[in-house]
Amino acid sequence: MPQLGAISPAFADLLGFRVQEVVFVLSHYDSFILAEDGQLNDRVLSQFLDLNLTLPPTVTQVASGAEALALLREQRGRYQLVIGSPHLGDMEIADFAARLREQGRDTPVALFGYDPGTVRDYLERHRTEDLEKPFVWQGDVGLFLAIVKQAEDRRNAPHDTGRRGVPAILLIEDSIRYYSSFLPVVYQAVFEQTRKLIPEGLSLTEKYYRIRTRPKIFLCDHYEEARRYFEAYSDEILGVISDIEYPRNGRPDPHAGERFVAEMRKERRDIPAILHSHRPENEVLAERAGADFLLKGSPDLLRRIRRLMRDRFHFGDFVFRMPDGEEVARATDLDSFQREVATAPRECVVHHAEKNDISHWLMARGELELARRLRAVRISDYGSSGDIGPDVARRLRRRRRERSRAVVADFPPDRFEPTSSFLRVGSGSVGGKGRGLAFTNSLLDRSRIADRYPGALIEVPAAVVIATGVFDRFMEENDLYPFALDTRDEMQLRRRFDAGRLPADAAADLARFAEAVRYPLAVRSSSLLEDSPYQPFSGVYETLLLPNRARSPAGRLKALERAVKQVYASLFLPSVHAFLDSSPYRLEEEKMAVILQRVVGAEHGRRFYPDLAGAARSRNHYSTPPLLPEDGVAAVAVGLGEQVTAGGAAVRFSPKHPTRLIGFATVDDIRENSQRDFLALDLDARPSRALAMRTPFLRGSLADAEADGVLAGVGSTWSAEENVIRDGTGRPGARLVTLAPLLKDSGGFPLAAILDDLLRLGEEACRGPVELEFAVNLSPPPGARPEFGFVQLRRLQQATTDLLVEEEEIEDPTTVLCRSDRVLGQGRIEGIRDLLVVDRERFDRAKSLETAREIARQNAALVQAGRPYALIGVGRWGSRDRHLGIPVTWDQVSGAQVIVETGFRDLVVTPSQGTHFFENLVSNGIGYFTVNPERGEGELDWEWLSSRPAAVERGAVRRIELGTPVRVCMRGGSREGWILKPD
Repeated sequence: MPQLGAISPAFADLLGFRVQEVVFVLSHYDSFILAEDGQLNDRVLSQFLDLNLTLPPTVTQVASGAEALALLREQRGRYQLVIGSPHLGDMEIADFAARLREQGRDTPVALFGYDPGTVRDYLERHRTEDLEKPFVWQGDVGLFLAIVKQAEDRRNAPHDTGRRGVPAILLIEDSIRYYSSFLPVVYQAVFEQTRKLIPEGLSLTEKYYRIRTRPKIFLCDHYEEARRYFEAYSDEILGVISDIEYPRNGRPDPHAGERFVAEMRKERRDIPAILHSHRPENEVLAERAGADFLLKGSPDLLRRIRRLMRDRFHFGDFVFRMPDGEEVARATDLDSFQREVATAPRECVVHHAEKNDISHWLMARGELELARRLRAVRISDYGSSGDIGPDVARRLRRRRRERSRAVVADFPPDRFEPTSSFLRVGSGSVGGKGRGLAFTNSLLDRSRIADRYPGALIEVPAAVVIATGVFDRFMEENDLYPFALDTRDEMQLRRRFDAGRLPADAAADLARFAEAVRYPLAVRSSSLLEDSPYQPFSGVYETLLLPNRARSPAGRLKALERAVKQVYASLFLPSVHAFLDSSPYRLEEEKMAVILQRVVGAEHGRRFYPDLAGAARSRNHYSTPPLLPEDGVAAVAVGLGEQVTAGGAAVRFSPKHPTRLIGFATVDDIRENSQRDFLALDLDARPSRALAMRTPFLRGSLADAEADGVLAGVGSTWSAEENVIRDGTGRPGARLVTLAPLLKDSGGFPLAAILDDLLRLGEEACRGPVELEFAVNLSPPPGARPEFGFVQLRRLQQATTDLLVEEEEIEDPTTVLCRSDRVLGQGRIEGIRDLLVVDRERFDRAKSLETAREIARQNAALVQAGRPYALIGVGRWGSRDRHLGIPVTWDQVSGAQVIVETGFRDLVVTPSQGTHFFENLVSNGIGYFTVNPERGEGELDWEWLSSRPAAVERGAVRRIELGTPVRVCMRGGSREGWILKPD
């Protein structure tokens, strides 16, 4: 089967030559006659606005050629077109054009008059090679639109049509009177067609693209000129409108039009042609050429031209007809065409495909690349029983989906497809995460990475963003700003927001969304500051997952609206106030957008989850030989990505070296660090009535994952008798998540290769290190490909490396409190006199939540007193898995300037890369030390810490006040650092 690719067309370089300002050289009398009321500029502007054209040109009127020359000389480059009558008062227009060329200016000069005979006589007596084609005024102000657009089309043809494939129409006519009448009608038909297509545009960007790819019109007045255009742009010709009699080889030829069509049909038999003549007997010639015929003297000539353009040039509906002419279906737009072509009888589709009707119709609607590829496909490529219609529908669907990646589209008022890639509700910003998704869509589209992995579906899951303008209106219409900025009562805050009403138009859009969407949803925060490369705000605001299983649209809408308002409220939570107090930003500078995104996953009974989810970074802050920092690092777990971003157990590996697992050096390491359970969404959970909505998570065991058919592709088995781990789950023994079947099998799903490619593309595009989050479905429904859902991309803050720190002269090793070669940070930190320590001898993993709360209390007291401190403790900071560490949130440790995490006696700590907690450490420049003394990785003097008196001691938490500050030094280049005891 032939493969049709999709190129996302850029419109920025189309219409390279645009007429923005026009000089009319007219007498005051001429100006009054042309405009009827003396307001020529207003009348030209009105013509453009009537057709919804953007950037209509402004008109400057002068009364003589000398004035026009002076104007163009003084304001060089400002004017793109000059229009004037044959006699400019002080000079002939031909002389005026010649003088412009002598001055090195190529500004087009167009001649128009009131009488065809007078204009022809002028042309015969003057050299006119420096002039555009002449026109005669017949009362239709549309002539000036035609003159402007004809000047643009002729100059933009080599690039727009020749290189970009923008379609074109040939108008062949040597009569100045007739083409002055025809050309405005043809342009008006083209622009009306373009205007009809604009609602199909996905966004403002796409709408501009539709306007700029409207068909060009090439006006030719003799045979040789028409042949030059056809030979240059034959693949892009949409149709031909031609006189039958016009000059060929310098002489009138009564059969020129017939000859031209016959020659054209030898190369492109599918191009429709309309021939016209003032001789009725020439209809026979038109029939012989296979063209429609128009009689020039007929009273409805112009109306018939427009009707034939609609029917023959595919500007109207696509009418599906059987070979005998019977109509079986009709498509009015791309949506209905996509539906109808998939179900139309095969012989009907073959009938249209053989005539290239499908490619013509698509080309007339701006689907240039797809139309060109379809025209190159032969019916024989499909075989005798090939599904041509469904194949065309699939290609169109794919083309539209891939095109939509590059834009943030407006939410359609009358049609919404749940599979639409990225849509916007309301005005304003889409926020930081929204910008990241839009950029990711664009990156996937431009890179064509999906073509390198035909066995995988790599995409951003369908999303709708409620832009910040809706948030602004919600806050204003419900009078919430004064209250929200002042209150510190979380429940009262949530209650007020829950009672608020969303703006009516946004609520109507959400109602249409809720009616169409039945898949689980992630309702994600996307504030202005989130995912900033300098202050990412990772995990600060709320994200909720909704089963979205209510039977009625009203029930789904109610849950959705509540979740949106909860995300709005999260912008003003007390924890956010604390977070912003430690940043350079003010709360009133923030605004909130909300992303409604499909959750990647599959249904397993009441559980919904992906096979795998995780995060990957293009820079590994803790690489050890032979791995290099630029090899990157990924953290992947079974189930929902919360497992990884919250610091839970996961498999860590370098995408460049996927078989070298990090932290899984021995059998004991693998057993201790392997994932024990996973997170899933509870599909049977009833909608929460609590003010503080929570995602209805279910924890599943590895036995559940195995029963669901998920573990076999990512698991291994530990044999207790042999103390050995074998790939796969085909043997009896304890199950472990190692990803071995996936990372070692080159013929399986190419997870590592996809991550490596995406990280490299992200770094190149962002010009710096990046992090991405993803989810993977390895067992999709029948007929579908395994899915790699690209759910987030952010640029990472780079550590400052311009500050050189020389190693301290350490004569006495006992002066070292902590030393590590796994340090994140650069420079010196001074003034720390307080240590907040979690004593490893006292710490009970079963009481990790109580420990986190005590740390939060001490942090608040130290922040209020203005005393920065060093935080030292066991396990992974910020982990929500009590077996791995202490589940503090960022606001609970916001006053720490240095953080040390050390392993348990029985468990090695793997650094928290890939977690939101870790990202906030990086962005705030916090010194971050990881040590595992039992393995010889760094040192920490627990005896000295235990010997210091505690100012506060509760449970395992000790607050030590020092008379002299500790000294912290970090060398980011070598990742070495040390904390020295006070003098």
